Amino acid sequence: MSVANDETATPGQRFTLASDDLPAHLDDRARLAVWQDRFAKYSCKLDISPVADRPFSIRCELARFQEIGAIRLQGTVDRFERPARYAAIDGSDDLILCLNQGGSVTTFTQSGRDATIRPGSMLLATNTMGGRLRSPANNPSSSLFIPRRRLGALVANVDDLLVRPVDAEFAPVRFLGRYLQLLFAPDDLGDEPALLAHIGTTMTDLIALAFGTGRDARELARMRGLRAARAHEILRRIAAGFSRPSFRPAEVAHAMGLSSRYVNELMQESGVSFAERVMELRLQKARALLTGPPQAVMRVGDIAYACGFNEVSYFNRCFRRRFGVSPTRISEG
Repeated sequence: MSVANDETATPGQRFTLASDDLPAHLDDRARLAVWQDRFAKYSCKLDISPVADRPFSIRCELARFQEIGAIRLQGTVDRFERPARYAAIDGSDDLILCLNQGGSVTTFTQSGRDATIRPGSMLLATNTMGGRLRSPANNPSSSLFIPRRRLGALVANVDDLLVRPVDAEFAPVRFLGRYLQLLFAPDDLGDEPALLAHIGTTMTDLIALAFGTGRDARELARMRGLRAARAHEILRRIAAGFSRPSFRPAEVAHAMGLSSRYVNELMQESGVSFAERVMELRLQKARALLTGPPQAVMRVGDIAYACGFNEVSYFNRCFRRRFGVSPTRISEG
């Protein structure tokens, strides 16, 4: 998602796209086309379907808090659709958090999976694929666009969480909804980098607490200050170097000017050790390579070495223990 700089943007990059602000002489069809074009300029390309028996009306508030984009929508629209061809053209690797802030049930579809989002509940999707949101007219909803790497640093196996609603009974979900309402209040947040960074971190932490399934997300989200910054940097370096067989905590420690013991302690505090994180990333990469297009699938031995394993037999044991099936079997479909 991109919120472009424009003369309409307020400090803190908050502004509104409303059908009421379009030229009065336009009919509903023309107003819809103009609004969609403007929305595509500031966010991403969408197809929307207005309610058939009511005049077209929509109000969209957009904001950016450094890397995180936020959108709040309400209008006489019952379908928002982003075909896969749009995602292929202007998609990023952003994750999309869809939050139902109205009183009616909405539905979401992506990659052949359907989900129901109850009032106050939320769902995680990806901007790299097409999707469709169905919602009754004038049922308000909000979306957050967050870089995958930010949430991936706090929550393991993000792809396993996609299109799986989290209900409003869970406290972090309720708090995130209230926090978003606060951010869209008319008060001027200004353009203070420290404040915008804090807002982005808070939203990321709340999403991690809502979707994280273990101590990993909860503890890392609660870490603050220098230790939190160092933990995030260690995670970034693990993500960049895990596929090298020689990759060790000492390498990260040396690059950051820390001791290996301190690096291991920070990872233990997050709930998953350095070695466990490296192993999980290697196995997830191997699974992705094994299930890729037939013409792109490599031999099991080559995949093992490409993912950081020195021995094929050890790779086979680890893979079977993690996924319950051998690499050869999963590659055969």
